[in-house]
Amino acid sequence: MARAGLCALLSNTRTTALRRGPNWSGPRSLMARAGLCALCGLFLVGIGLSAADWKDTKFPNWSEPSVLQVLTDSPWSHARTVKFAWHKREQAPLTYKDVAGADHAAGGSGVSPTWGIGAPKRSSLPDKANILVRWVSALPVRHATALYKQRDEKLDPGAVNALIPAPEADYVLELFGLPAEMAHQGAGMVERLVKDNSSLQLKSGLTVRPTRVEGQLQGLTLNLRIHFPSSPPITASDQEMEFSTDLQICAIREKFRLAAMTYLGRVEL
Repeated sequence: MARAGLCALLSNTRTTALRRGPNWSGPRSLMARAGLCALCGLFLVGIGLSAADWKDTKFPNWSEPSVLQVLTDSPWSHARTVKFAWHKREQAPLTYKDVAGADHAAGGSGVSPTWGIGAPKRSSLPDKANILVRWVSALPVRHATALYKQRDEKLDPGAVNALIPAPEADYVLELFGLPAEMAHQGAGMVERLVKDNSSLQLKSGLTVRPTRVEGQLQGLTLNLRIHFPSSPPITASDQEMEFSTDLQICAIREKFRLAAMTYLGRVEL
């Protein structure tokens, strides 16, 4: 029953009017689809399932609730509601040109404008969004992604190891579920804004800045991947880290306890 409910939820997202990109079946889109479970009211909580066996059961023998928990509500993935203020800092109303990414100058990342990828216009700007802040480079998240793909596509269980996304050279944090209006003319301006205004602050006192940011538009959603250098490595001795970014219309701050992010004997980001 749990799987039937989940499949129905994901099926509904597949049959919307949003145009699918060429990477719909790739790891990013798989994790985006899994993320929808958290953003639609925390599916796992709603059906009352326990999802703790990833802590005690070796990969790949995790239950389906555990897979979804790792992807949406775990030490590596936090679900949050972000409120937007569509005003300049001096409280003057914004026009669409003031929204990050609405610059008409040449340049940018070449990503199609929001209204050019099949998404309908909204009648008003959203005042909030449910987002996920998660470390997609962490091994448990990559393990959960592989299991999700294998089960969702009914593939041979013996193929799951080949489905694990390749390790990243960087620590990669994803912001999933931002409104696409933030990138009205493409993701390039938002990428630069996030790169310039984001940081990791470690409890040990070290501040880490991103090396690059990737933006991906999927229908009415903008997802951002923020790359941080993995050298020198972040370890349990750093105790805690806080991610922060300023997107002009909202600020996001999220703390992660490093001891809780231990997997297979090491801190995983």
